[in-house]
Amino acid sequence: MAIRSSACAQNTRNRIRQLEEAQPGIERSNRGLFSSDYERLSRETLLMERRTILELRNQRVINDDILRIIQHDIDLAEARLAPRRN
Repeated sequence: MAIRSSACAQNTRNRIRQLEEAQPGIERSNRGLFSSDYERLSRETLLMERRTILELRNQRVINDDILRIIQHDIDLAEARLAPRRN
């Protein structure tokens, strides 16, 4: 499961990059770039990835250094999404 959720998160990040690159010359603002459904699914995927890496660390599959590297990557992916609407 951990490998599948990590691959899913990577696919999500790759798709975000593809969408950003597909519109050259257009100001890249995070607001309104993605549909609300896409943003919701992306956030859910990133949350699942966070939980998975914590499980991997707790099982001693990865160490704290690797955990922090992956957490940073997830943080960057979340920053690319529009702010949450409350």
